[in-house]
Amino acid sequence: MGRISIRPNARIEYYKLDEDGYAETGGGDGLDLTVLGRKSKESAASGALTLGYDLMGLEPDSTWMRAEVEVGWREILKTAIGHTSASFKDGDVFTLYPEKRKSGWNGAARLLAGGSTMSVVGEVDAEDQMDKTSLGARLGVNFAL
Repeated sequence: MGRISIRPNARIEYYKLDEDGYAETGGGDGLDLTVLGRKSKESAASGALTLGYDLMGLEPDSTWMRAEVEVGWREILKTAIGHTSASFKDGDVFTLYPEKRKSGWNGAARLLAGGSTMSVVGEVDAEDQMDKTSLGARLGVNFAL
């Protein structure tokens, strides 16, 4: 649509994490902690819509620059986050249970620029998870040989 583009994006994600147990030493009976291993799994579906605007360079081989804004939703399909069990020295084992993970929104703003042999991207992003917002940033460079 000329300088403006709209790009939908959908994905399914599956994560599996197996964590080994470990034992801390050197702190004494009150600080040496033994943590048991745990296993976690999660699957999610995400959908996003990206709105882009070409600031310059509409020709395929020219120098180009574009700004993009992306908004989306990440739906937790199934989650089984392992609980953490640990003990001090010969003490009783205690267990910490994770909070239930929730679905939430995500978004990003990015600026991309390049030419026929190189492109760069700068991005800031945010995601709502467990009633908290995480922020991130990324800078990337791509070379074409």
